[in-house]
Amino acid sequence: RRRALLLCLFYIFLIFGRFFYLFTIIYFKSMILQMTIKTRNRLIIFFSIFSLILLLGISSLFVISLISNKFVPATEHTYTLFQNFFLTKFNFLTVVISIFVFLMYVFVSFLYINFEFEKTQSTEIIYFSLFLIGCLTESFRLFIPCLNLWNSYSQFIVLCSRVTLFGRILVPFSLVFMSICNTVEYRQDVERNILILFISAAIISTLLPLNSNNIVPLSYVEYGYGKFFTIVWVLLAFVTFVSLIRNDKISNSKTKMPLGYVLFASGYMLLNHTMNYVLLALGTISIVLGTLIYLKELHKQYLWY
Repeated sequence: RRRALLLCLFYIFLIFGRFFYLFTIIYFKSMILQMTIKTRNRLIIFFSIFSLILLLGISSLFVISLISNKFVPATEHTYTLFQNFFLTKFNFLTVVISIFVFLMYVFVSFLYINFEFEKTQSTEIIYFSLFLIGCLTESFRLFIPCLNLWNSYSQFIVLCSRVTLFGRILVPFSLVFMSICNTVEYRQDVERNILILFISAAIISTLLPLNSNNIVPLSYVEYGYGKFFTIVWVLLAFVTFVSLIRNDKISNSKTKMPLGYVLFASGYMLLNHTMNYVLLALGTISIVLGTLIYLKELHKQYLWY
C-alpha cells in the first residue's frame, strides 16, 4: 500500500512536470506571437485539462491514503471561538472539502470562460485566469495529511507550502491588474504584465521566511509576517474594488461587477481559512455566486464591442 501511495505521488508530479513544461513552451510562444484570442483560448483549454488532471490526481492520492490508513487529520488546534457548536467548531474534514471545492471551481470556471468568452477579446479574462491558477495551488495543502507529514521536516513540505504561498500572492496581484490594466491601451502589455506577476509572486514566495516547526491545522507551514501579509492583501483587494467602481463611473454605467468581485474575493478568503461547516458554506456560496455575477456582467459589457 505504501508503494502504491508513493507510485501515485510520483505520477502526479510527473504529470505536473510535463504540463508545466508544456505551459512554459506555449507561454513563451505566446510572448513572441502576442496574446491573440486564439493563443489565449489554447491556454484556457490547456489549464482546463490540467485542472481536471490535478483534480483526479489529488482525488486518487486522497482515496489511496484513506484505504492505506496513511491519512492523518489535524487534531490539535488553538481555536477557541464557537467550539461548542457542531457547525462552528473546528473540523478538519471541512479543510479537505474546501481544497476540493477550489479544484472543482477552477475546472468549471475554465470551461465556462472557454465557452462564453471564446470570441471575446477581454483582457480581464486573462488576469482572472491567473486568479484561477492561484486557486489551484491550494491543492498542495492536501499532501501534508495524505502523507502524514505533520511532525516531520522535509524540503517537500517547504516546497508544497511555498507553492501555496505563491498562489496566495499571485491572486491579489492578478485581481489588481484585472481592474486597472483592462483598457485597450494596456492590451499590448499583457504578456509583459503576466511575466511581471509570475516573477514577483515567485520571488516573494521564495524569500518570505517559513516557520517549519509550526504546521498550522489548515495544512500548510506557517509563513513569516503573516499579519503584514494579510493587511497588504486587504489593501490590494480594496484598491481593486475602488478601481472597479471607478471604471463604472468613467463608462457611465452601473454594473454588478464590483458586487461580484467582493463576493468571489471574500469566498476565496473564507475557503482559505475554512475550519468549520459555516465558513465552508459561506465561502463556497460566495465564490460561486460572485464569479457568476462578475463573468456575466463582463460578458454583457463586451457584447457592445
